[in-house]
Amino acid sequence: MSPLSMSTPVADRHEVSALWRWQLPLALALFTFVLRYTYPEFSRFVILTEGWGPVELSHFVMPFLTGVVAIACLMSLPEGSQKALRIWFILLMLGGFFIAGEEHSWGQHFFNWSTPEYWAELNRQQETNLHNSSSWFNQKPQLVLQVSVLFAVVILPLGTRYGRFSGLRERFAFVLPGISTYAIGRFMVFYAIWDQLAKNLDFPEISTREAEVMETYLYGFLLIYAITMFKRIKRHTTGAA
Repeated sequence: MSPLSMSTPVADRHEVSALWRWQLPLALALFTFVLRYTYPEFSRFVILTEGWGPVELSHFVMPFLTGVVAIACLMSLPEGSQKALRIWFILLMLGGFFIAGEEHSWGQHFFNWSTPEYWAELNRQQETNLHNSSSWFNQKPQLVLQVSVLFAVVILPLGTRYGRFSGLRERFAFVLPGISTYAIGRFMVFYAIWDQLAKNLDFPEISTREAEVMETYLYGFLLIYAITMFKRIKRHTTGAA
């Protein structure tokens, strides 16, 4: 069993079913659009509500599972694999668990404890999390993720078609997001752009809370990405084509 590195060549393929790649993402877009113009109150206060709302709950579940799958990736790496690759999966693991914890205020949305007074003064929503206390834990990291997804699912495939980014693809072949992530990633890009258009140029809403729908696609992208990494490792270690 040969060790793996960031540059190990990999055959790109659909690692997850069409249901998860694009059918459920499309259904979510249609569902939130219809609810916005038929039952807006139900959409805002049931589907997209904080805490136990199904969309918000997915914002805990998907990053948490991303962290779990990243651990599985680490445990499956062949002995002698590149240190940078291990660090990559450690970052994916920590990022998944951090997002999951932050999205539900480290359990506060589930168990409804009171925020300590000293922290409530720092946190704009009086919650026990970091992302509502500073843009460095919220908007800025999220923007980095958004731009990364934009590059991975739009710019990189387009550039590759015209003979660009060959060096990048060779150097990071094993960890670059594959075609399984393209559909859900492009949904994320669409909603990120539309959210800004709605906020800054008065474009009409296409869901009750575009930013929350965008986050759903972002976290779905991370989970599918983690799954593709795990399957790539398994194919390499078992010698499958």
